[in-house]
Amino acid sequence: MIKNGPGHKERAHLSLPSNEMMATLAVTRFGLGARPGDLAAAAKDPRGSLISQITPKGADQPQPGADGSAQRFIAMRAYQELRRKAQDDSEPRTVEVQRANRVIRDKAGADFLARARLGAGTASGFRERWALFWANHFTVSSTKEITAAMVGPFEQEVIRPHAFGRFEDMLVASSTHPAMLTYLDQAQSIGPGSPAGTRNGRRGLNENLAREILELHSVGLESGYGQADVTEFAKALTGFSVGREVEDRAGQFVFRENIHEPGAATSWARPIGRTTSNRAWPSSRTWRRTRPQLVTLPSRLRATSSPTIPPRPWWRGSNRAS
Repeated sequence: MIKNGPGHKERAHLSLPSNEMMATLAVTRFGLGARPGDLAAAAKDPRGSLISQITPKGADQPQPGADGSAQRFIAMRAYQELRRKAQDDSEPRTVEVQRANRVIRDKAGADFLARARLGAGTASGFRERWALFWANHFTVSSTKEITAAMVGPFEQEVIRPHAFGRFEDMLVASSTHPAMLTYLDQAQSIGPGSPAGTRNGRRGLNENLAREILELHSVGLESGYGQADVTEFAKALTGFSVGREVEDRAGQFVFRENIHEPGAATSWARPIGRTTSNRAWPSSRTWRRTRPQLVTLPSRLRATSSPTIPPRPWWRGSNRAS
């Protein structure tokens, strides 16, 4: 107990946690749990044990050299075409169709197994948990067949390389990845005033990606945007698509000029620049310059921040707007 002088009540002395307690927090609260010897090693320098796992190259890859999203996309399209022809011949379950389906399923299962093995055996639990946090934040679902084939590559190409980088880079990478574009039907979004939109009014604007970016990936509902902002942002994103299997950039991001909504737009009472080139993302970067919250650190991440990790020169600004 500490006395604060005459007439003052005694108050308990608050001491800092022991190194052993800090090591437990480092390994379990920030990591994936303790393996044999982890607690003793972390107790030597709890903060240092976390900082040493932060690397500019990002998080570890579960399957180095595994198929990328473009390869998975092409394989899935080939399987779908094979299945369609078999159905036309009234033989939907031919040996070829079943074999192609099994190959795709086995690769998706291998993605999951490799990630589980990495998590169970890694000596860098904090680095892996950080990657899993971002994989959950920028999640894609296997509810669509074409997307399901690319869930593993999405994590390998978007999340893990950018895990300790700038938040803006991860936001751009996730929003232009074929897994996200197919999952949220962005490839089918057509600007109503675009050449394709004026010719065919049956398929129109899709707001899924715009809404996901605003509500879940970046600023959140508390930022004060409205439905008109979502619609205008969705127009700015028209043209974001995936290369077809017969195109040069099959299974990769492409910008389709003929479905992009032309002209200027306004959101948050500020102008959004549009592009007419094959680089659509600068249109939303113009928005970023007028509304910096778009690429600020998400509130959910701020809630998990901890003074346990001190700043480092290359760490400043990581996963934050520049």
